[in-house]
Amino acid sequence: MGDKFFDKLSGLQDPFGLAKDARHLRTLQDKYSKCVSQMYARPENGGDPFMFMLVGSKPNILVRELNGQPIPTAATDGKLFYWNPDFLDSLDANQTGTVLKHEKGHVFRYHCDPSRGQGWDPELRNIAFDYIVNGSLEHDHIKSGRSRKFSLFGGPLGDPLRLKDLCEWIDGKSELPKGQTFCYSDPLVIQRTADSIYHEIQSHTKKSPRRCKKEQGGCDALTIDPKMGQSTVPKPWGPGCCQKCGAKPKAGGGTGGLPKTLDTHVQTAGGQSKEEIMADLMKAADFAKQQRGTVPAEVEGLLKELREPTLTAHDMAVNCFQRKCKDVGDNKDYTRFIRRPQFIWTQDESGEYVPMHRLYQPKTFDYTPKWVCLLDTSGSMSDDDIANGVKELQIIASLHGSQGWVVPCDTKVYWDKKIEVTTTADIRRTQVFGRGGTTLADFFRELPKEIGTDIDLVIVITDGGIDEIPKDLEPNCEVIWVQTSTGVFVPPFGRVAPLYPGVKGT
Repeated sequence: MGDKFFDKLSGLQDPFGLAKDARHLRTLQDKYSKCVSQMYARPENGGDPFMFMLVGSKPNILVRELNGQPIPTAATDGKLFYWNPDFLDSLDANQTGTVLKHEKGHVFRYHCDPSRGQGWDPELRNIAFDYIVNGSLEHDHIKSGRSRKFSLFGGPLGDPLRLKDLCEWIDGKSELPKGQTFCYSDPLVIQRTADSIYHEIQSHTKKSPRRCKKEQGGCDALTIDPKMGQSTVPKPWGPGCCQKCGAKPKAGGGTGGLPKTLDTHVQTAGGQSKEEIMADLMKAADFAKQQRGTVPAEVEGLLKELREPTLTAHDMAVNCFQRKCKDVGDNKDYTRFIRRPQFIWTQDESGEYVPMHRLYQPKTFDYTPKWVCLLDTSGSMSDDDIANGVKELQIIASLHGSQGWVVPCDTKVYWDKKIEVTTTADIRRTQVFGRGGTTLADFFRELPKEIGTDIDLVIVITDGGIDEIPKDLEPNCEVIWVQTSTGVFVPPFGRVAPLYPGVKGT
């Protein structure tokens, strides 16, 4: 009874009996428990409260394969952590914690989603994912001060191999120490995407002098000595190996010849949904703040958007049109006949029934959203600002049945240059006039005369460097200011829809 209770608390189970004996299992469980207890502590004591909340409550089991796929190290689907007992046996408590955090890092970045990186070389994809996860772990490890007392990598996990050093090795410009183990980690790439890292490594492998060229009967593995032009794989080569370089075939495909990744990236049924992952992240972030812990910057940004969502110009436009459509829908037109004629039948003098009174049926008025866009074409607006602002209009113009006008303006309102927009194709006819100062008050002053008052929305695309606009010029409709700059902008009226992430709208 006591053993079963201890096993439940330890968080590490052996349902397939893979441990050598009960003592071996207890040793592995002690190591896991020590690792999780260490993460519970505050950062100055080597803890990581954020990761503790993500991994501490998840079950861990010992496996050697999963759904027919060998698990030589560790893996996770978000709900369960899988450990090869030999691999876990080779780690100390610090390294065990690194693997747990590494695994969970793949989960909340959706690296285990089979749709991520479809068509990519599986080995290069895993390397790109590892650079993102390990680089973030290493950056946080240094930032929190844990690096002064506790190691992150080392041992079976290997030493960090920076992206620049990897590319130089692929290019044949340098050599990696023989017999040394590496892991893919580089804090300098944490602001990049996995896609950009993948394509950078791929571009180097295609030109690499180490590549066993497939077009010459090879296998594309990086197994050729760049100086001698001969294979680095010792003979004898097995029958299933490449007969040109001796590289073994990769089980899931891949380049081959590169240092191994830290773990196995598996896609398993029944993993965490995006909603469950986000709920876990929010709980972990709240707990980390209570414990004075740190939260990865990318997670902070993601959670801030969840707690304080930033509405886009498209969101605001749709909301505006929906409200107007609902209001108009309450008005009925009683002058229209029912589409299929219906009558009140009465008997004539002969006794036959004949139609006498045609029935009317109230019908909802047709509603076409109308909007006007003021395009700031002053000198402070860069070409990119104008182009990106016009892209927002394409989304709004795609709304079914809307009608709009785009009017350029700097110190003068170019009403004669306005274009009418009823489809997204009309946006392409937008032209830039002016490039002088910024005087937008005349636009609002002249709007009723030039366009009319029967409009639902005014969109202003500007960097925020505008003249003073009197409050009494506010039109009798909603106004959305699409801000192309990243500074603080307080409009005279209406709401701000920031064009770039990180700029909060009002």
